[in-house]
Amino acid sequence: MNAHASNIDGRSDEAELIFRHQIPANLSKVADLRDIFMGFLNDACVSGKERSVWGLVFSAALSNAIRHGCKLDAMLSVNVEWWVLNGEVHLAITDPGQGPPPEATDNPRLPEDPLQEGGRGLFLINEFADLHEHWRSPLGYRQVIRRRHAGLSNPVPADGELTAVLEELSTAYECLSAFHRFGTAMIGAGRPSEFMSRGLEILSVLYSPSPDLVRVCLSENVLAGISDELGAKDEVVGFDQAPEKAKAVLQNGRSFYWEHASEVADDPMLAPYGCGCCFPIVANGQTLGCLLFGLVEEEGERLSRQLSNLRTFTDLLGIALATMPTCKWSGMKNSGPPGNSKSLPRSSATSSHCIIRHSRMRGILPSNTAPHGMWEATIWRPSTTLQEISF
Repeated sequence: MNAHASNIDGRSDEAELIFRHQIPANLSKVADLRDIFMGFLNDACVSGKERSVWGLVFSAALSNAIRHGCKLDAMLSVNVEWWVLNGEVHLAITDPGQGPPPEATDNPRLPEDPLQEGGRGLFLINEFADLHEHWRSPLGYRQVIRRRHAGLSNPVPADGELTAVLEELSTAYECLSAFHRFGTAMIGAGRPSEFMSRGLEILSVLYSPSPDLVRVCLSENVLAGISDELGAKDEVVGFDQAPEKAKAVLQNGRSFYWEHASEVADDPMLAPYGCGCCFPIVANGQTLGCLLFGLVEEEGERLSRQLSNLRTFTDLLGIALATMPTCKWSGMKNSGPPGNSKSLPRSSATSSHCIIRHSRMRGILPSNTAPHGMWEATIWRPSTTLQEISF
């Protein structure tokens, strides 16, 4: 059904929400805008079959506006709007031309030559639309295509600021959840190697599907100190077995991140991986190793969502490797901020102060490095005072 009027406006102000777009008269822009329109139809609960026909109608109407209304002049533009009103989807397209002649819009026909290019768009639109309105004025031509659909809903526009806040909150929650998992694993682990194994398992759970490359590369003195605990673990290698890019991180302590395979083409071990990262494992200013993470496909966005979790794991692993107690800690209690230390007379000792033995690996950190942050323990030493040390 066709309708004619002389007013260029032709838009109902009763619609709750109108989506407006302006594009240059370039046919290459049609597909991108059609995808946005199809998303709108999906949000409005238009059925899949009718969405497909709408896609053909949209492409035909907009392409005609660019070809005939703008004469393919990219300096000109086409305005496109759509909205839902009274159970109908409305699509309005405005161009600076005068539109097809009235005799063509009154009774659209298929071209007599079936091989003729073009000439079918107006027929398709007229057959599909419940109402096809044509508005002409000295300012240009506007067509409004309307079709009724059962069960339509009025899509709510995306709030960019709100969406960004929600995404940030979601990321923060995921990071806190990951930190809780890693922290629980660290507290429950009796040895650094045990925490390392549990941490790698947690990463595999957090990162689904599992990554293609996960390696912990340790400096030689660290690896020598825990080699007996580790046993045969493919995920842990020493400096000599590390890729060249990882060796550089071990030496300079700076993170490395790549999004394309071409960035690591000069490293035979990393060349098969399209994207990845390498974070140093640092404690007390010293690089103890690095965590290597990679994906075969170039999925930089997928990788970026887990970067904070990877950093959390490397930070906690650095603490675990730096302190490495040889026996289980006991008698710990919450304390204030670290850095406070004091000496108590022997007579002030009570049964609540437990005797704790501890030791640390040689050659990694100074012997006065605290074994744990934010904890307080009383340690008996062969001297005349009882040393109470806050960690």
